[in-house]
Amino acid sequence: MRELDGDARYHRMVATDDPQILIVDDDLAHATSVQSLLAAHDYPAAIETDGAQAIARLTGCAFHVLILDLNMPGTTGFDVLEGIGQAQLDVKSIVLSGESAVSTVTPILRLGAYDYLTKPFEPQQLLTSVANALAHFALEQQNQQMAAKVAADSELHEFLVNASPDLIYMLDESGRFNFVNEQLPTIFDMQPEALQGQHWSTLLGPELEAALTHRFNERRTGNRATRNYEFDYFSPSSEHRIFEFSARGLYDESADKRHTGTYGVLRDVTEARQIARQLEQSQRKFYGLFMDSPDAVFITRLDDGELLEGNDNFRHVKWKLGAVEETTDAFLFRNTQAREQFVAQLQA
Repeated sequence: MRELDGDARYHRMVATDDPQILIVDDDLAHATSVQSLLAAHDYPAAIETDGAQAIARLTGCAFHVLILDLNMPGTTGFDVLEGIGQAQLDVKSIVLSGESAVSTVTPILRLGAYDYLTKPFEPQQLLTSVANALAHFALEQQNQQMAAKVAADSELHEFLVNASPDLIYMLDESGRFNFVNEQLPTIFDMQPEALQGQHWSTLLGPELEAALTHRFNERRTGNRATRNYEFDYFSPSSEHRIFEFSARGLYDESADKRHTGTYGVLRDVTEARQIARQLEQSQRKFYGLFMDSPDAVFITRLDDGELLEGNDNFRHVKWKLGAVEETTDAFLFRNTQAREQFVAQLQA
């Protein structure tokens, strides 16, 4: 399959029955001949013979290409180009004129004209200029759409990063901050500007530098990178905090995969971890008292009498009682009536 040329690519994007070209020429006969030439090559065009009306029409309609006669009475081609610039209209202007002096051409190009053709011109010259202008217009539209998408994605990413309750940071290859999100003041009572260009140990202190240097300033990626690493932190005012963070190394896309920095996410888990540690400590105390009690202590489920736990003295008593089924069942309250009586006594 042969590759499409510029005008064929454009016709894939624009319906041929929709005039995307405006011809502005006070000579109606000449404008009509140009319109016929374009129509013969599937370029629909509209005509306007007055410069002022042309500016109004360009403002109200989305034309892609303007074919403009320079010398017109009243509102000249120069005036039209100035009006396009002032209104910041996105249209490619091809100027037609019998003048070829540099003193004429230079101001036209400065006013934003896409091309300049000297009358008389060959039909193919105009067709080539129109095809290139349309292709250029379509390419710019695509670039603008991609730029808008990139901007929208960037805005969304920035929102997500700054809306996160976690501290999100980036270090350069030497371990210095080049980005921290807006959560920094809420976690460390410090403004992001104060950390720009500073080594990461400025944030956590020299005491943690040795312990965290290969984690907070992570160079590894994938499964080997730091994940959910927890450490204790004491602020300058001796406030105890517990942090958890994950980090990974960043590398460029070149062949040598040069290390460019570190990306990390740090979370304050102080409250949750302190509760968990207190619970664990309480469980250890209870278990110690339970196991070391001089009495035979055991735990069963009330609904079916299933034995859940027993200390060493309970196991000793059970051994003394022997393995008689009735005896052990009665002792463990597996007998429904005995268990119900026992539960009623507890409730009373």
